Amino acid sequence: IALPPGPGGATTLVVPHRWRDRFAALVERRHPLLLPATVAEEWTIVGLGVDDAAALAVEPLELQTPFGSFAQRVEPTDEDGVLEVRRSLRLPAQRIEPADYPTFRSFAAAVDAAVETPVRFP
Repeated sequence: IALPPGPGGATTLVVPHRWRDRFAALVERRHPLLLPATVAEEWTIVGLGVDDAAALAVEPLELQTPFGSFAQRVEPTDEDGVLEVRRSLRLPAQRIEPADYPTFRSFAAAVDAAVETPVRFP
């Protein structure tokens, strides 16, 4: 696919997932949040024609919490200008009590922040 130029003329790719909006939209809860099914997602973005500065904008990240985990790995390939960003999210089925909800909400926001870091192409 050909991506249109973004702000400043650079082509960028952002794939927002909005985890906080999907799982923790309320600022606070009076009743437990039930996640009735396990969520397990993995995805890879392969960037062609990526320069070193673009690769550095996407930082590796490992989040391990009682609620689940998120990993983001930046993996250069053997080809010049090709970069793979691998991401995975795991949320087991669970009950999140109102007292734990702000921490869960912060976890979801941290995942959003990592995922929404744009990958820039020259």
